Amino acid sequence: METNVGCSGYRVDIAVVSPARKDCYSLAIICDGYNSRSARTARDREVVQQQVLRLLGWRVHRVWALAWWHDNERTLDSIIASIESADAIPAESEIIPVNAVKSFVAPPAVATICEEADPRIQEYESEDVFYLSATAEDFCDGRYGSLVRQKIQDVIEKESPVSLGIICRRVSAAFGFAQTGPRMKRYILGVLDSMGLKWTDGPECPFYWKANQDPSILNVFRPDSSRDSIDIAPEEIAVAVVMILENQGALPMDALTREVANTFNFTRLGSKVLPSMQAGINFAISIGKANLVDDKVHLA
Repeated sequence: METNVGCSGYRVDIAVVSPARKDCYSLAIICDGYNSRSARTARDREVVQQQVLRLLGWRVHRVWALAWWHDNERTLDSIIASIESADAIPAESEIIPVNAVKSFVAPPAVATICEEADPRIQEYESEDVFYLSATAEDFCDGRYGSLVRQKIQDVIEKESPVSLGIICRRVSAAFGFAQTGPRMKRYILGVLDSMGLKWTDGPECPFYWKANQDPSILNVFRPDSSRDSIDIAPEEIAVAVVMILENQGALPMDALTREVANTFNFTRLGSKVLPSMQAGINFAISIGKANLVDDKVHLA
């Protein structure tokens, strides 16, 4: 094996030398080390790098440090299985000459991948308009009811699907409040109920949608945001689940859960992150985008 192989911005952390041909590599192992951390966005880290390497002919195996920490034996078994699978490929196909890597020049198709974003991955935009400084009494008594409804609508239009928690924070901030107290939250929830908005359940709170959105066919997700895991809708997480399965193939449930969490930039599977990620995986299964077979999730 050789480490940090390549001379471009898409270096391979560990390159496995083919036992059949010592002048060729049979597998690229990508880790979440320096090369991963240096990526500007989740799309660069999770999509572009692997697409570029596959375009150049590499077979790619992804290894997360968290997976190694939680179960190094299982992670090692998956690495060995990928190496054995790569070694089983005929010597004349899908192996990378060492000299070709060392003299690499990116073909036009690589630039195309770098320039063209996967349409499913979008930037998160927040609605942070400030209205005025109000007293809690005036706010909760309904004095600004029409402005509150307008703010709620603006937040949903820009951030949908958006959690109840984010709506409360955006509305409170618009009227000069640093926090949303229990009374203010009850008032905002009452306004939401009176508006007859489209909403779906999440593990911790409801999510609100634009009138023309169909939650069952959502096909975008926003990995780079400051949202807590409980503020990301299961329907949005499910889109990331599908993309991961497309790129990596079937994964054990626990490994997929960690992959999804990493895609949304959560490095730990805590008591809030874990149920949120699992809700997204379960939603992908429930709508027929993925299948669970013997604790392994497959792309449908």
